[in-house]
Amino acid sequence: SDFMAEWIANPPGAAEASAEKLARMVTFTQRLSEHGSGMAKWVRGGGYGIPRWFIPFFVTPMNIAEAIVKHTPLQMATKGWYADMLGKNGAQAQAKAGYQTALGWGMTLGFCKLAAEGFITGSMPGNKTTRDAWAAQGIKPLTYYPNGIKPGETGYSYAGIEPLSGMVGMSVDICDITGVMDGEAYWEDHDARATFGAVVYAFG
Repeated sequence: SDFMAEWIANPPGAAEASAEKLARMVTFTQRLSEHGSGMAKWVRGGGYGIPRWFIPFFVTPMNIAEAIVKHTPLQMATKGWYADMLGKNGAQAQAKAGYQTALGWGMTLGFCKLAAEGFITGSMPGNKTTRDAWAAQGIKPLTYYPNGIKPGETGYSYAGIEPLSGMVGMSVDICDITGVMDGEAYWEDHDARATFGAVVYAFG
């Protein structure tokens, strides 16, 4: 007990550093990655500083966006992913890329299954007829329906619970988009439609 009391009163430097790193990670205020830093420079100084007027807060949203990408299949399109998977950046980076990719695909397929079975919705449909049908039945976007999507059924919105809502919404949107194509066309255009699904979630 004396050891714990002393440790709490005077924590080692390494413990403080680890705690601060964890705190910044869970609040998405950690130092930006190489890609994020490049975007930040453009926001702060590009275009005569005009972007700064439209994007006053950048670090946290960018870290959230990167967290979403790292835990969805879109990670495979990021810089350095193939090098990590091939072990060119070390065994630790290879293992991390492997489990993040597996987790991303597993989550995406799981949420796609929930969407296909009628338990969860993604972004508002782009088709006006479908949007009108949703409005008539009281169906809302980015919502989980534990008893299934039915007229008048109570649902629970997951919008705004980042980065989870981004992972779920993007997965469902990708599922909705890829579901409209079959056969060879599905595989030939899968990456393009997956990217489009991410755009639909982000701006839909």
